[in-house]
Amino acid sequence: MVSDLISYEEKRQALERVIASRTFSRSDQLRAFLRYICEAEFEGRAQELNEYVLGVSVLGRPHDYSLPRIPASAAAPMSCAAS
Repeated sequence: MVSDLISYEEKRQALERVIASRTFSRSDQLRAFLRYICEAEFEGRAQELNEYVLGVSVLGRPHDYSLPRIPASAAAPMSCAAS
């Protein structure tokens, strides 16, 4: 696997370079999001990421935050388009 060939320190340095870039320097929220998902990957927790976790941990949503429900009528066309 390619990620096994890159050391933890190299991954960390690459993350810091991206976060320091002009694009990411403009948005605290974007930097926090990238840092959170990269650190989850570095620590083997990427499978734990979901909309709720990101909303609470990165975007500052309250712990009782509930995800918006997508009505079946809105979801049906998306599933048809994917097939």
